[in-house]
Amino acid sequence: MKKWWLIPVVIVVLLLVLSVMRSAKGKRIPVMVDIVKRADISEKVSAFGSIQPKEEVNISANVSARIVHLYVDEGDTVSFGDTLVQLDKKRFDAIYEQAEASLRSARAQARQAEATLRKADDEFARAETLYQKKLISYDDYLEAKTSFEIAEAQYQSASEQVSRAQGQVDEALENLNETTILSPTDGVVVALNAKEGEIVLVGTMNNPGTVIMRIADLSSMEAKLEVDESDVVDLAPGQSASVTVDALPDVTLSARLIQVANYATTSGGQEQVANFEVLLAIMDDISKLRPGMSCSAEITTREKSNVLVVPIQSVVYREGKEVLFVVEKGVAREKPVKTGIADNVNIEIESGIEEGETVITGSYKVLRTIQDGDKVFPQNSPKRGKRLPHGAKAKLRPPMPRKG
Repeated sequence: MKKWWLIPVVIVVLLLVLSVMRSAKGKRIPVMVDIVKRADISEKVSAFGSIQPKEEVNISANVSARIVHLYVDEGDTVSFGDTLVQLDKKRFDAIYEQAEASLRSARAQARQAEATLRKADDEFARAETLYQKKLISYDDYLEAKTSFEIAEAQYQSASEQVSRAQGQVDEALENLNETTILSPTDGVVVALNAKEGEIVLVGTMNNPGTVIMRIADLSSMEAKLEVDESDVVDLAPGQSASVTVDALPDVTLSARLIQVANYATTSGGQEQVANFEVLLAIMDDISKLRPGMSCSAEITTREKSNVLVVPIQSVVYREGKEVLFVVEKGVAREKPVKTGIADNVNIEIESGIEEGETVITGSYKVLRTIQDGDKVFPQNSPKRGKRLPHGAKAKLRPPMPRKG
């Protein structure tokens, strides 16, 4: 039996397919758009860190002793040479006096040895003359010579003993002076870590010793940041920056990059993260800043004025190339472009597009699938704003007078 009844079914299916194809061909894709315009743009590196004084000094003791008196409190302002701490000096007084006594004894022995040497020298000279005239025996001559050499060696030993004793006196006096700790700089006592009566220890290779206090110059402050290794290559001293302190959220401080570390610090266990220490000098009023405050910063690495920009999400990759889709008479047209620097919102277009063109900026799903030649219709109407000269301010329209 012939399946003639299949013919109408096939015809119906073909008509449905043609209908769907015509419908799809005529369908327009809804898109978001923006206008290519000129603007100033700057590329920035963001980082986090803390506030610290430009100069900070740890005050430690160079001798181990008990603290007898603290002359300052935390928050006090000090000047160079001010007395900060007095350590117990009784033991060092005794050592110094003992060293002085040893020095006096050594000098007395040296004077005695010097007199003996002079006498032996005279006797040796006399014996030498008599021996040359054959008036004394060789044994008498040799005895005088030996006595002179012994006296000379004893004087040399006594002189060296004086030098050693003088060194001990100098060391004892230095240690005695170290019991009075003076301020090495002008500044403010930002931390006081010890109390009267405590014993301070001298630092060693394995023990950092006792830090009695810290003095900082609060007239100059810095931001110490940790910058990711992928960003540090764009940084250089002299670049401008802005700093925001967590404790002062409404205040933005101007700063300048002054130092980039040459060596990275790593953290993160198995997945190592390499960061570089960066220092910013804060240029604005720092009266409210305190060492240790948390902060964030944005460092401007590159700036350009009056360049073509588009929203950063509008640039997509197709076959390894950067492209934009522009709207021309309701149709999406793919245009290869060359991009430049970018900020958090816009990206510079160096070539491939003209000012005033309409570019597709979304949605994300559309930008992934859209093809050259697709019919589109914008869902928004971006304004074609006129760009003001750099630094100019817009003039506000005066209010209209009320009637009546």
